[in-house]
Amino acid sequence: MTQWVMQNGLVVPEGVTMAKCLMDAQKERTASGKFFSLATYNQGAVSYGYTKPADTMPFDMLRQAREKSLIDKIIINARITQMKHIAKRVIVPGKQVGFRVVHENYADPNFKPTPDVIRRCKEMEKIVSNVNMEVHTAGFVDFAANAIDQELTYDRKAMVIFRDRTGNPIMYHLVDGTTVRPMLLVLNQYMQDKKIKSKDEAADRFYRDYQIDLTSAAYVQVIDGTPVASWTKDEMSVDISNPSVEINKWAYGAGSLLEQSIAATVTWLNAWAYNDGLFNQDSPESMLFLYGDVDPIGLGAFQRQILDQTGSGDYQKIPVIPADKEFKAELVKIRELPKDIQFPELMRMNIQLKTAAYRAHPSIVNFSVDKGGSGGLNIGNNSEEELVKQSHEEGFLSICHRQAEWLTRVIIRPRYDDLIMIYDVDLEDEARRIELINKQSEVAMTFNEARRAQGLKGELEYGDVPNNANYITAMQALMGAKQQEAAAAAGGDGPDPIGDEEEQRSALDAKSKSPTQPESPKKFEKSSAKNDEKYLYIEIVE
Repeated sequence: MTQWVMQNGLVVPEGVTMAKCLMDAQKERTASGKFFSLATYNQGAVSYGYTKPADTMPFDMLRQAREKSLIDKIIINARITQMKHIAKRVIVPGKQVGFRVVHENYADPNFKPTPDVIRRCKEMEKIVSNVNMEVHTAGFVDFAANAIDQELTYDRKAMVIFRDRTGNPIMYHLVDGTTVRPMLLVLNQYMQDKKIKSKDEAADRFYRDYQIDLTSAAYVQVIDGTPVASWTKDEMSVDISNPSVEINKWAYGAGSLLEQSIAATVTWLNAWAYNDGLFNQDSPESMLFLYGDVDPIGLGAFQRQILDQTGSGDYQKIPVIPADKEFKAELVKIRELPKDIQFPELMRMNIQLKTAAYRAHPSIVNFSVDKGGSGGLNIGNNSEEELVKQSHEEGFLSICHRQAEWLTRVIIRPRYDDLIMIYDVDLEDEARRIELINKQSEVAMTFNEARRAQGLKGELEYGDVPNNANYITAMQALMGAKQQEAAAAAGGDGPDPIGDEEEQRSALDAKSKSPTQPESPKKFEKSSAKNDEKYLYIEIVE
């Protein structure tokens, strides 16, 4: 007879109903998959929950790298400064940078927002701006700056959400994402430490030990190895920009941009520390060997002058040592001098790799890429301006879009599921915008469509034709050919193309004028040149 083996080792017959129900539940749990390896879980768990998976970079090490690595600090601070520039509400769209709430179909040229949509968008813009001022004293700009710092350093942003009686978000703030851990990880580690197999019993003992209720909690905050707070899934949102289903990385992701480029950070720190140590004066730079018969008095004077024992510090004088003809001096360098700085090409390449990891241009750290020099990397034929723009879009704009998507999902959509948050990062130059419209109109626009795109009112009577010079030239040639054929069929020599064009222009001008408007008179003025009897006639048409 087939028997069931329970988790506690109890062996029961197959027909026992309770055992079958328990086994079915166990199969259902295991069928959903596992996200952690038990071996690495036990290695990485510290005081009731992961500080971070054992096969990833610890949060404390990332924090130290953020502070010690000059290149990482400069790049992250530059991104924070960029975010502070746009972390504000847009009042006049198209004229200001910042964020705004719009309808999800705002990009559709045929979509016209109703007064209700406009009202709801303004309502949500106020709620997005309503951060907890006790935590973010500078308002939304403080929230956005801290969020970008947490994302680039740890890739773990944790937001506490306050809701009204109906469950809609009304206020929020950030906490240190490195201290917020999934409740299941904290509870499982507590069960292993206390040798408890029942989750209900473990939750009860956990409450007695720490006064934290885990029955409805989704996240637990652990500080210095001690659980201090908990939140439900409606009270806390943890956002990860680089999620991963790789084993042991669930709930932590593939790592921040700093973590993913930690090898370049270590190389930078080692090279920087080595070169910085060259300025250390704890050991002599070189040794001097003197050969031959040397006058002791002269040698003493030489030592006092070189070692500055007399206090004069006058190193401009040339030392003179009385010696015989067999005298010889030899200088042996025992450590490098600061001017012999090491690995310049390595440092250059390291900067390029670091900025590439953050999807930034080297100019963000005031480093110029010498394309033609020995240290430059010239891949492709893109101009410097195009490279800067591309890195700006891939790096900074992607951060803005992710943050806007997070606030849309957590703050806006619970109230209105048809609204989204966007960032207006760059304002297009007016001349550049018109130039772009002109280029687009030559491909797929008529005269009237191009006028509407530029904000011009009114339409031309003959404006529903492609706005393309080649098309107009071809149509004029075709019309001229038809007129010549008609004139030849009538027995004439054909119309003068230039005369016909002038007649057509005059006819259009006359048609555009009002029927009651009289024809403008023509005036003639006579002028004579100095010392010249000839007259010049000027025709002015009003």
